[in-house]
Amino acid sequence: MKRTCIHCKKIKTIGRFMRNKKCPNRHSSVCLICARGANRRLKVRYPWYVSWLKAKERCNDKNHYKYHRYGGRGIQMNLSQKGMTFLWKRDKGGLLKKPTLDRIANDGNYTLSNCRFIEREENSSKGAK
Repeated sequence: MKRTCIHCKKIKTIGRFMRNKKCPNRHSSVCLICARGANRRLKVRYPWYVSWLKAKERCNDKNHYKYHRYGGRGIQMNLSQKGMTFLWKRDKGGLLKKPTLDRIANDGNYTLSNCRFIEREENSSKGAK
């Protein structure tokens, strides 16, 4: 069975489609090639987004495997997406090789004054000291 991708308008087989979860009858689909391109564009436009999302999951999702180290200890995510954009620009995250989100005070919440972007190596060695 073949369907038309709603993005590129090409007819492709069902096995190469990602289903749209928002569509109740799941007829509108995007092919995997278009979906991958959208993800790449999202990472270019919002490079800090994954760091923000993962930190939010660690603090709020009780099923996350690291919840006991973050949300279970009372650490809260108080950074908005605008705050993350500010941090990214302030710390020049685009110039770092492998930027990671770091909390300056280990027991503090994710806030604008307590967070920064640093290199992954520096963040890893910080915990080993």
